[in-house]
Amino acid sequence: SEDQISSIWIYVEEDADFNLDNTNSIFCAQTASDVWVNSNIDEECLLPDQECGSVNEPFKTITWALAMIAPSESTPVTIHIENGTYSPETGEIFPINLPSYVSLEGESPEGTIIDAQSTSRVMILDDIHECIISKVSLKGGYDSWEGGGVYLSNSSVSFIDVNINNNIG
Repeated sequence: SEDQISSIWIYVEEDADFNLDNTNSIFCAQTASDVWVNSNIDEECLLPDQECGSVNEPFKTITWALAMIAPSESTPVTIHIENGTYSPETGEIFPINLPSYVSLEGESPEGTIIDAQSTSRVMILDDIHECIISKVSLKGGYDSWEGGGVYLSNSSVSFIDVNINNNIG
């Protein structure tokens, strides 16, 4: 709904009180349960009058898709990731921090590559619920201590047909 705000934009604790009177944005959070991402398109879908995130007008980066959704327990979101490499070179920002109720679904682990290129961990999954990551490869992650590919803590996550390799941590 128009009253929802993505926790990616503003995280509000349950006991916090805030007001957004006279606050404007040209973007609204996606309410669709499915959004698409394709790293092979020329530029990010940014115009509010486009159907950004749709099959015909996908987002370019997972990072932007996450910023444009408002998942919840009653409205989980699946981000469909088309074959391609998702890396700093294609505009991805690492680590990818998934919120609860978001699933990532690639086309195949051989074709859908999420590569941090040794800039950071690939993903952080901290205190998230009901998440499925499937049909992707997670590589090129780096952390000086541990969890170069994925840092997972206090979360409910399923990995299905996922390659996690060539990470340092």
